Amino acid sequence: MNKALLKRIVFGLLFSITIILSVLFYKETFFAVFFLILLLAMREFYLIAKLAGAMPLSWLGIITGATVFSSGYMHSSFKDAYWMYFIILELSLVLICEIFRETKTTVLNIGSLFSGILYIALPLTIIQYLFYIEYNPYLILSIFFIIWANDSGAYIIGSLFGKHKLAPKISPNKTWEGAIGGALSSLTLGYFLPEKLLNFPIYERLILVIVIIVFSTLGDLFQSKLKRSVNIKDSGKILPGHGGILDRIDSMLFAFPAVFVYLGIIGYETF
Repeated sequence: MNKALLKRIVFGLLFSITIILSVLFYKETFFAVFFLILLLAMREFYLIAKLAGAMPLSWLGIITGATVFSSGYMHSSFKDAYWMYFIILELSLVLICEIFRETKTTVLNIGSLFSGILYIALPLTIIQYLFYIEYNPYLILSIFFIIWANDSGAYIIGSLFGKHKLAPKISPNKTWEGAIGGALSSLTLGYFLPEKLLNFPIYERLILVIVIIVFSTLGDLFQSKLKRSVNIKDSGKILPGHGGILDRIDSMLFAFPAVFVYLGIIGYETF
């Protein structure tokens, strides 16, 4: 085993264990871990935006994203709209600040700033909301396990047997063999997960897994396209063997919103 692969495995496990422990212990721990993830991920995104020629007010975008995320913790419900006043004020401040900036990239600035909130803060807030539904950590853990099975299966099978490129212009290393291997890994895990972890009828369970597979893959490809558009390999260097935080959470940023919609359609719990 080469050093690069060993680093990837060790730091991947450490990251995953941190997520698992934050879910299993206390709401406060969960909030703290994901709040830190949000800050780091949004910082990476705005650095990418700057490489693309935009000049977003990163600090204001991060504060607004943090407010969106914190609102889920403080109220644990989208029905309580008091926190919306703060978010509206912050979003209005974004537009007001641009009036007084001497820049010719106003459209890019505003677009990239709002994109960071939509791309990162909103999905992480959705994760938090799902976590707080009757305080059900098992659902969150199951989704994470399925996402990680898809990522790991795709990486391992793709490394060993990958020949046919999945999206060569976006991510040259991803292959159809890897995608199929990841999908089979997720489907197998999803089928055999104990009912305590994933309490759904078998057909709803398998549809849920398919939703996760599709949108996890799309999230991965989206992040690859972001990086390719500015000619960088990783979004950061905070996780040896993986790159940045965005490189590690790209799948979940697409998967959890899709799961949220699916759970709403089937009427899960308090939806």
